[in-house]
Amino acid sequence: MNAVQIEQKSYEMPPKEGISIAHFLTVADVERSARYYEKVFGARILTMGDANAPPYLQLANIWMILNVGGGPTTDKPTVTLSVPDPNHINSFMNFRVADIQACYELWKSRGAEFLTEPIAKYGEIRCYIRDPDGYIIEVGQSTSLKYGQRLERIGRRLCASSLRFWQSLPRTVACVDIERNTRCLAQMGRKSPRLA
Repeated sequence: MNAVQIEQKSYEMPPKEGISIAHFLTVADVERSARYYEKVFGARILTMGDANAPPYLQLANIWMILNVGGGPTTDKPTVTLSVPDPNHINSFMNFRVADIQACYELWKSRGAEFLTEPIAKYGEIRCYIRDPDGYIIEVGQSTSLKYGQRLERIGRRLCASSLRFWQSLPRTVACVDIERNTRCLAQMGRKSPRLA
């Protein structure tokens, strides 16, 4: 699936024709969450809202609405909105990127809390971020590899990155994983450098 036929030619919020979609997040603090998405991902705050309207953000090709939780209303009489339990998530945003390592390094430097480093898995490289309210965001880079194929090219890049990390640690810590790094380097045709 490389393309989807859409009847509209362009999208805007609010829409002048057809449909536009915004992702709604229930947050504990709208100001904190808006500033987080602005700082880490470069979201554009379109409005911080007022007493009756929530903040709207534009993040890449989506719009986001941030609002605090609350009990049932007349138009959703059995629904209560609340921030998620960080360990029991039932949905998440998925950011597809062209260079996951560059995004990982940039967003981490801006305060993103990653659950792990990028990991090669099933035809993609991916990792997850946890936002201030406990939501997770999947960050993924598609690869040309299919499920079940060897991930040599990706593995080599991640091994080199891993080795740089382990080399930056004190010798006693770095020795814990030196065997794996040596195997990675052997796959790349390099010798393991000595640790200080």
